[in-house]
Amino acid sequence: MSLGIILRPPTKTKYLSEALKSIVIVGLLLISYWMVVQILNKHYLLLILIYVGMAVGLFLEDIDQIFVTRNNQHLIKLFDDVDKYNSIIQAIAINDKIEAAGNPQVKLSNRTKVIEALKLIREDLIGL
Repeated sequence: MSLGIILRPPTKTKYLSEALKSIVIVGLLLISYWMVVQILNKHYLLLILIYVGMAVGLFLEDIDQIFVTRNNQHLIKLFDDVDKYNSIIQAIAINDKIEAAGNPQVKLSNRTKVIEALKLIREDLIGL
């Protein structure tokens, strides 16, 4: 399963934006169909089948994406936890660079405790 198939965050707004995007694509398919029929009007039935198949495939993909998202809430929580962990690591790295540049005021006073806590969080994330 790829990360792209899960809507993060799984909100109604996200679902609606995906549906709107699909409707716009179907509209573009209709415009494309009209232009192709102008050139290949003898094969309009075959073209209808092809374009309807593409539109149905697009909506089935959206339905699958919603289904996978709704059934994998634990996976979304794990992704969010990993993102938070990575953000903390990046913040510490930035803090270290600022300190190394000559600003001792940003030094972490409890750095060893923070690193130990991050190790525990990492073990917890990996152990899931």
